[in-house]
Amino acid sequence: MSSEQPIVHEGNLGSKRLRDLGLTILGTPLEVVLQEFQRELSACGVTKVRPHFYLSTEWGVPFDTISIAIPFYLVRVDLTDFHAERGGLVEGGGPSDILRYLRHEMGHVVNYAYRLYERPEWTAQFGDINLPYEEEYRPKPFSSQYVDHLPGWYAQKHPDEDWAETFAVWMTPGLNWRERYVRRPALAKLEYCDRVMAELREREPLTTVEDPDEDVGGLDFTLYEH
Repeated sequence: MSSEQPIVHEGNLGSKRLRDLGLTILGTPLEVVLQEFQRELSACGVTKVRPHFYLSTEWGVPFDTISIAIPFYLVRVDLTDFHAERGGLVEGGGPSDILRYLRHEMGHVVNYAYRLYERPEWTAQFGDINLPYEEEYRPKPFSSQYVDHLPGWYAQKHPDEDWAETFAVWMTPGLNWRERYVRRPALAKLEYCDRVMAELREREPLTTVEDPDEDVGGLDFTLYEH
């Protein structure tokens, strides 16, 4: 199967509605990255919960689902360029960067699939998931209370993000997180994650709901409007 999808001429691209672009993961370089990610999951023992991947406007996991939304512009070079040239932040500039975001989002999937956020020990480590989610937050740069994974000290944004970032560090291939975070309070969160994932290795998830939000196939605004 060809890894190329039709590219619309630049002059017509911006006026195209997202749903009319015919975007799909299948047969693209992004599919290859997702296959590598699945191998990573198997290598670290995450085999009972398999995420559903779909294209949307940004990275994310709808609450209490196992669906990972991936920015649609990552499936085609012309869309990535269009996004970047108009001031958009490209979150996933190459396979290694895409994998970094996927590890983070998988943390949300595991959290929701097993409802870890309901556990008292999870709350003791990361906080109450029902705390307000503020888009604008003031992190403490280089705080030893948190792991460092996505840009902007993202773990400090919300308890749910703290867990997702911790999970991402835990599953990163070749990363000796025990050595990297030795004598730092964040190590306790990683060790908790390690214990929980060992416990869940053979356990079926509590939810397998997909329910993707803002699937690109149903979005009727144009690239310019986006």
